[in-house]
Amino acid sequence: MNFKRLLSILFVFLGVGCASSQKSDIHLLREIILYNLHYRRPPQIGARFSAEPVESDFESKPKPDSKFDCEPLKSLFTGIDLAAVRQCLDSVNESGKPKKILYKLKREITPFLKLNEDKETPTCFQKVLQVLPVPREIYFQALEGGKLSCYNSRIPIVAEEVLGISNYFYSTQVNVDFPLQDLPEEDEETILLLSTWVMAPFFNNGSYLESKIVTRSLCSACFGGKGLFQETDTLPPFWP
Repeated sequence: MNFKRLLSILFVFLGVGCASSQKSDIHLLREIILYNLHYRRPPQIGARFSAEPVESDFESKPKPDSKFDCEPLKSLFTGIDLAAVRQCLDSVNESGKPKKILYKLKREITPFLKLNEDKETPTCFQKVLQVLPVPREIYFQALEGGKLSCYNSRIPIVAEEVLGISNYFYSTQVNVDFPLQDLPEEDEETILLLSTWVMAPFFNNGSYLESKIVTRSLCSACFGGKGLFQETDTLPPFWP
């Protein structure tokens, strides 16, 4: 399977948010290195940046570990039966007929994509791909102005429903369109494909990712002290 083609796929999603002026420290990135991306998805709310030292949410409880609770992106799919996923994708793709699978982002403390089921939803998606975990925060590398830097981006944790009514301004959907051009044949390829689905909500209107530059030392700590690319290295394909 052609990895460059797989990494070039950005599954269309609809993301709507409140309009605001761009801050000077926000960088709008259109391509990132997905290969060594690390994520945070702790089961508790983190510290509040504007909190004072005397306030209860001044620091996270419990405190992050030495890697800031970061994990490589592939570990996000540890509990998913990847072989069953490939069988499901093969069966849906086999007909060759256009089909759209819809997911909705649930902005919980540990966010996830929830399958939007209807009468045409394939049974195998309901069994093995009903829920996909999504990172709450990511650390990654990207080229900007010819310079390789480390970046951080987050998904705001907000209630998507108020009194049972969907909040339009924070609704994010991910559409997976069939037939797929390429199908994964191994676990690594399956993880790469699923990674593009769960990373889609980070891209505003499918075009750019709002992020902030972080120090290389912070990025290195998140990556466990290894895995960072140098500008002189041969870099993997950028995504999307």
